[in-house]
Parts: sequence; C-alpha cells; structure tokens
Amino acid sequence: MYFHTVWRTTMAAESETYIIRGGIEGRERLRLLARVLRPTTLDLFQRVGVRPGMSCLDVGCGGGDVCADLARLVGPTGRVVGVDIDGIKVDLARREAAAQGISNVEFRVADVTTADIGEQFDFVFVRFVLTHLRAPAGGLASIRHAIRPGGIVTVVDIDFRGHFCHPDNRAFSRYVEWYTETGIRRGADPNIGPRLPSP
Repeated sequence: MYFHTVWRTTMAAESETYIIRGGIEGRERLRLLARVLRPTTLDLFQRVGVRPGMSCLDVGCGGGDVCADLARLVGPTGRVVGVDIDGIKVDLARREAAAQGISNVEFRVADVTTADIGEQFDFVFVRFVLTHLRAPAGGLASIRHAIRPGGIVTVVDIDFRGHFCHPDNRAFSRYVEWYTETGIRRGADPNIGPRLPSP
C-alpha cells in the first residue's frame, strides 16, 4: 500500500538505511515497479499540473523511468534532473535516456539529506524515499530548498503493513515482519506513508 501527498509552496536516501538491493539488480526491480505504477503515476502528474516547459526534480530517481516520463511531459522547453545515491543506477539511467534520445534530462549522484541541489524547480517528485531516511524531516528540508515559489512537491511513500497474501502464507508474513524490523533497527520507517503531512 502506498500514499501520496502534494504540497504547493508559496515561496535521497541514506545508504546505511537503504535495505533493498541496489546496483543492477536494484535497477531491474525498479524497472518492474515503474512499469506497474506508470498508469497511476502519469495520472498523478496530470492531476498536479505537470505541463510543457516546467523544470522538474525526481528525488531518488533510481534507473530514471519516472524522469523519462517527466521529460516527455515537459517537452523540449522543459527539463528534468534526477538524483539518487546509487551511482550504478544513475549511470544506467544516463545510458538508457541517451539510448531513447531523451536530451532534456540530467542525472546526478546525490544524497538528498546532505546535498544542496543548487537550483530551484517547478515540480519535485519524491517516491519511496522518506521511508528509508533516519531523519525524513531533514530530507524534506533539503527538498523544500529545491522548490521555487509557487512550485509543487509531490511525495509518495509506503505503509509496509499493507502487504498481504491470500491465502495466508507464513513465509510471506515472515518476510513482511523481517523487512519491517530491519528498517526500524536501521532507523528508517517502513510505515511512514499514512503519516505524510497534508498540504
């Protein structure tokens, strides 16, 4: 189960808490996830007002699937920057965007909790990142600096308790318990989604 919230303003994850495999294997997992979530993600972008000419930031961009969709939506007069802590995934994202002929996207290796993006955007998208942070408020503070006055921040995150299996399967239930406990022990929050602040 996942939740999202959108903030309209008036003015990356910590590697030691990230408990899911990164690198090439992580890229393939994110590719599948992006494919499954693409219809609802595109609908969300339409509802929040992503349009041609906008500058967009994708925090925790992974392999760049969402960046590619944003780049198509904002068109040649817009631009997209994707940031992620996983250099392997960022390199793969660069190569895949080049192979698709997408020229209005840039990828950077950065940790949202410590990096200064150095510019401001019309739209910032953050999906499944806060759940991995020891101090999500600090990450959100960095994100706030990256949004220009009147810009839009959209955050989507999880509630791991929403995982279920029917019929009940003890192995699956144990997986949910282990993931949750591992996240908590590392200082992350596997169930942050329902507590995302509302606008």
